[in-house]
This record gives sequence, structure tokens and C-alpha cells, in this order.
Amino acid sequence: MMDELLQTGNYQRHNLSVSGGSQNANFRLSGIYATDKSIIIQDKNKYYGAQFISDFTKGKLKIGETLSLGYTRRNWSDKNIIDAQKWSSTLPLYDANSSTGFAGAGNGTDVQSALANAYLNKNVNDNFSVNGNAWATYEIIKGLVYKFNMGVDLSRIRNEGYIGNYSVGQYQNHNPDELNISSSQNNRWLFENTLTYENNFGKHAISALAGITSEESRYNAVNAGARGLPSPDVLILNSASWQVPAWWGRV
Repeated sequence: MMDELLQTGNYQRHNLSVSGGSQNANFRLSGIYATDKSIIIQDKNKYYGAQFISDFTKGKLKIGETLSLGYTRRNWSDKNIIDAQKWSSTLPLYDANSSTGFAGAGNGTDVQSALANAYLNKNVNDNFSVNGNAWATYEIIKGLVYKFNMGVDLSRIRNEGYIGNYSVGQYQNHNPDELNISSSQNNRWLFENTLTYENNFGKHAISALAGITSEESRYNAVNAGARGLPSPDVLILNSASWQVPAWWGRV
């Protein structure tokens, strides 16, 4: 069975960058696209990313920012490598008379078919993130500089897991089918205001820093489930015959 669970994996990563500038301004824009196909079947990732960096100077004023965006989608299925290793070599993997097409355990083997689980269950994870900061400085008088900095770190995560309605032998029965969905939002904001003073007086030097910082974080999450969906092609919670009450949390 292990041979059926394994495949030739591959990984690709593509980068594209554009940059430019002048005496008073600079910028850089980068993009990333990556795919990762695992050596185990039904397991793959895609990643999209972008980053923008720039700065601008006009007299005593300087401003700039760094912003990064990322999105990852992973598809995988439930499969147990240990069960695959326990599968007897005398047992068939497929059964044309089975409604699923997969053979169940027997001949002293008391584990589930990892191959059936790989194809009849599925999980999808979506992860979107934004992080970066924007800043500005201004020299009020010689040596005295005010700086404002704002940072942001945001994430949106969604997980969807589905177990089909199927029976494969005596050790692998699942009825009805089941859908579980969870999502979370994490927001973090940072604000900084500082004054810096630096000066030299002959052989002496002075340096001082004063400022105030505030930070705000908020986390929301919700989890819900349902059973008895009308079709594996209609994975909608409120279409199911029985729904699990949603759990909601905030921090």
C-alpha cells in the first residue's frame, strides 16, 4: 500500500522584482508564486506573495513603508502511514464490488485502508496575511527629530474538513458524512511616536529619546460542523440535515 500512497513530488518557486528611484525617492516591488507537491498523494500547496518597499524625502520630511501580502492554500487528506505499513501484502487494495472501489481489511489485518481515507476525505486550509509598517520623520530643529511609526499584522485563516459517507470493510465505517469549518481573524496594530535629540558640544555629546507606544490586538474565531449533507459537491453547512452548534470566541 505504501507504493500507492507515494508519488513523485516537485517544488517550484518563481520570483519577479521591479525597482527604481531617483535622488529623493526609491521603490521596490516583488512578487512570488510557489507550488509544492508532496511525495504523498492528495497533498499540495500553493503560495502567492507580494512585497512593496518605498521611501521618499522632501526637505526635512522623510516617509516610507514596507508592506507584505501572502496567501497560502493547502489541500490534503487524512491518511495514516502506520496503517499503510500494517496492511497485509496479501490483501487487495481495490474492490470492484465495493461502492467506494476500495477493499477493506481482513486476513488478520485490523486497520483502516489509508488509501481509502486519502481519497474519500479532504481538508482545505486558506491562510491570508498582511504585515508591514509605515513611518515618517521630520527634523524640527537641528538634532531634534520626530518620528511616527505604524505597524500592522493581520491574518485570516479558514479550515475546512470533510469526511465522506462510506463504508470500507468492518473497520472503516462512517455514516453520515461530516463537514467541519473553522475560521479565525487576528488583528494587531502598533503606533509609535518618538522624539530624538542628538548633538555634540565640543568634546561632549548628548543623546535623548522620549516617546509613547500603543498596541492593540484582537482575535476572533468561529467553529461549526454539520452532518448528513445532500451531496459531497454541496459543502454548505446550512444544507445539512443536522448541524453542530457553532463555537465563537474573541480575545
